[in-house]
Amino acid sequence: MRLYDAEYIAELVDEERTEIEVLLGCGFVAAQSEITRIVSRVKWLHDRVKRDGHRLTGTTAEKHGMFKAFSPPVGRTAHAQIEVINAFANYFKHHEEWGPKWKKATRKDAKKTIEIVKALGAAENSSDNCRKGLAALGIDQVSEAYTIAKIIARWQGDLLAAYREELASLRQ
Repeated sequence: MRLYDAEYIAELVDEERTEIEVLLGCGFVAAQSEITRIVSRVKWLHDRVKRDGHRLTGTTAEKHGMFKAFSPPVGRTAHAQIEVINAFANYFKHHEEWGPKWKKATRKDAKKTIEIVKALGAAENSSDNCRKGLAALGIDQVSEAYTIAKIIARWQGDLLAAYREELASLRQ
């Protein structure tokens, strides 16, 4: 076999693309873990303040409400950056369960995930849906996937600032 054999090169490129897709999927899942930690802490804060007879209004204590708060929409969609990161993590974890026809997915959460990822360019039987998620977030290069962490940190910082301000007003 020659090193420049077209079939060999195509096979090698396919393997590398698959590895990149898996690594990006793992990155989305790691990001989702951090998002879940933040959501849990905000829910705890809502519950704690409620025990003292107050109600926080910075965001809802509901996960999807938090996803929309302080997270800008992606492109011309109604989907916030944090919501998109979460959806692509769910896509990566569960797309094998949906089979080749996404419309056969029956669970409500799967249908919502499919709706979001499709709105951002993902497609059934595509081998580069995580890359499409990255591109939708405005991250052009796979090597810049760390930008997802910056998106989450900015969202967390904005949530924190809003709650600090609201909690300070409760003390007055």
